[in-house]
Amino acid sequence: MKALSRGISFVTVALLLIAGSASATLVVVGDPFDTDSWSQQFNESGVNLFNHMQIFMNTALDYFHTPGMSGFSNVGWTEIYDNGTPTSTEAVAHGTALVNLNFYLNFAGVKKTDQFMFTFQAYNGNTLRESADCYYRTPGKLDNQPGYPGWHIETGNTWGQVTPVPEPISMMMLGCLGAGMFVARKLRGKRAA
Repeated sequence: MKALSRGISFVTVALLLIAGSASATLVVVGDPFDTDSWSQQFNESGVNLFNHMQIFMNTALDYFHTPGMSGFSNVGWTEIYDNGTPTSTEAVAHGTALVNLNFYLNFAGVKKTDQFMFTFQAYNGNTLRESADCYYRTPGKLDNQPGYPGWHIETGNTWGQVTPVPEPISMMMLGCLGAGMFVARKLRGKRAA
């Protein structure tokens, strides 16, 4: 039994060392392609477990094409919020906690002439795992995604920390809690009278 416990401890430490040594982050994958507007595949990894992603368009008159996020490489993921149809400025996706996920961001407009900036954030619960400012064909921003012209991604920089939009079940639970407190107060008031 002692040998089994040592073996499990060794495997746990080895996994922690391997996971801690990862240095990947949000990266561009493949060439952009046209859909109703155009899409680009991304990969999020190297930030430990995450189960929530959100994007915010930061430049005026630029939009994500609805759905803003799609094509997740894990079936446990889906977009749960988009603030507009057929275009939006923010979107939220949620799913099974992972350390590596491919997905598409969908942009409104023409890829050859677009210039925009958006913020990407990954969370595990309410813990921010990564925040990145992403630029496409933005003057003064040199490409830093080898093989993917036009993209410049700066991790750790934000235009302001953004609290994640709660997933629908959390919002429902909070609403039930508030309604329960309201009813309890009404009942106490009637008992006292």
